[in-house]
Amino acid sequence: MAMKVVPLAFKGSVPAAPHGGHVRPEPKCSKIIRPSCVKDSLRFGSFWVIMTPVHYQLSACGQPLMVPAPFLADTPEVANLLHGEKNSRSSEEQERVGCSSEGSSEPEHDSADAPPQMEATVSRMTSAPSEAFAIRQKPGFHRTTLCPYYESQPVSNIVLGLASGSSGYARRALQLRCAELVETEAGAFFLMPNPKYHWTPEAAFNRERKARFVAWWIQPDLSPMLKSWITQALSGCDDCSPPGDLESGVGAPGDFGYSQVQKQPGYLHTYRDLCGVAHVRLLDALTAGIRKYLERMFGESLPSAHVSAGFHYPVRPQYSTLHLQIRVNSGNVCPGEGRGVDLFRLHHRLKLDPTCFQRDDEELSYEATANLRAALLKACDKAGTAACQVGPMKLVLGANAPGKAT
Repeated sequence: MAMKVVPLAFKGSVPAAPHGGHVRPEPKCSKIIRPSCVKDSLRFGSFWVIMTPVHYQLSACGQPLMVPAPFLADTPEVANLLHGEKNSRSSEEQERVGCSSEGSSEPEHDSADAPPQMEATVSRMTSAPSEAFAIRQKPGFHRTTLCPYYESQPVSNIVLGLASGSSGYARRALQLRCAELVETEAGAFFLMPNPKYHWTPEAAFNRERKARFVAWWIQPDLSPMLKSWITQALSGCDDCSPPGDLESGVGAPGDFGYSQVQKQPGYLHTYRDLCGVAHVRLLDALTAGIRKYLERMFGESLPSAHVSAGFHYPVRPQYSTLHLQIRVNSGNVCPGEGRGVDLFRLHHRLKLDPTCFQRDDEELSYEATANLRAALLKACDKAGTAACQVGPMKLVLGANAPGKAT
């Protein structure tokens, strides 16, 4: 079902039209919504997810708080979002792509600290409050604590959705020729518009020439599957046509689940796992691939564009796969919070000292979101590593950390 987005004011639990009972004219509504949504209309289910507050909860009787039940009774899309949409994939399809049917965003979803089911549905626009925590990471922490924690997580559905072609967003991007495969000797990269900022791949083609892209690394044993579906789709002999709904399929935007595919030894979780001349060549290939991709996307306007590219520490365990963020005329990927590193500076450093990250002998200071802080503390708990609070919003991670243990 498609709908036009019309802002409403709420009085108590009943929605009421603003401006003395008059609903705003449709052109004005579209003008208000388009800058945020990059579209004039939304499916009701997508609208509901976007408008749902981060800590939204159900009442004791299972009905949504603040919204009358009759308003939702005839809206199956909302019912699916609130009470769990039935998995439309057959068991054979799930086994083929290795996806989990549990709907959990954590492998240990039965543990005491697992999030409630309602919080598994998270808007990709408002995934968490962006509080900034100051982190001081002692030498050796990445190798002894963070890397083992990331290794214990299976490949995320996001990555598997790209590798298997089950992501409707990725297929649509390829259909529009705004996706790119970059092959290297150590896996492959899949470039496309960043779904977190462009709800549809079409939105990356805009009059302002502002865009954000993401390049996900695909481990070597999954790379042939990635290349296969891309080759078939481009040749027109693909048996599986692109889904009409970009929100469907394993690995669709907002899918924070894990697959049943385990990570290979030497998996690249973050840029700090890059080591040796083989990974220098990997960055050589990635840099060349980005240039080719952006030249095709922006043409003659590229030389005058502001391009920023870099890697971040993943804010969620599900994002613990090496992925590059690219911004064109949209600010800087690494604005100075310390959590990321510019691609070109990283490339230069690795060329001069290919084993700099393997030594893990430097202290890091950076800002962390609430999600990243939670992941860091969970990694410390699993490894038995000291994590000390030295201020209201400050943590020291690693051996001999002074202060109060968390």
